[in-house]
Amino acid sequence: MAAMKILLSASLLTRLCYAEKPTEDSAKLQSVDDTMSLGESIKDFAQFNANLKQKYRAVDMATDISGMVKEMVQSLSEIQARGESMMKNILVQQKKLKNIVSETERSEKYLQRVQSQVSEMEKKREFLYKEIPSLAEQRDNVIKEVNTSKDALEKIM
Repeated sequence: MAAMKILLSASLLTRLCYAEKPTEDSAKLQSVDDTMSLGESIKDFAQFNANLKQKYRAVDMATDISGMVKEMVQSLSEIQARGESMMKNILVQQKKLKNIVSETERSEKYLQRVQSQVSEMEKKREFLYKEIPSLAEQRDNVIKEVNTSKDALEKIM
């Protein structure tokens, strides 16, 4: 609307500049009318200019917002990349932990088997320690028998 008024005012100014000279009364009337129209045109032009400036500021702000959004998206992309990297590292650590846990379980089972064998060997050892006195007695008896048999054989021979 303001642009239309400006164009009309420009058209009026053009007619005024190139028109034939009117009569003095009509010229005074025309001059007052033209001055008012010119004043309105200047007001309209000033309003149009302010409106353009405001729109330019809005576009400038939109550009700033666009830049901020672009930076935010870029930051989010970086955060996502770091998050994916962290998740990858977590998965690697989980695999390592799983391997350690399975190795620990195997070692615990092996330790239980070794402890079981040690326990059996200790029982055998205790049994053998208990048997030593009776075996020593049997040995002594066998030695006596061998000696008596030897003495008997020597007498016979």
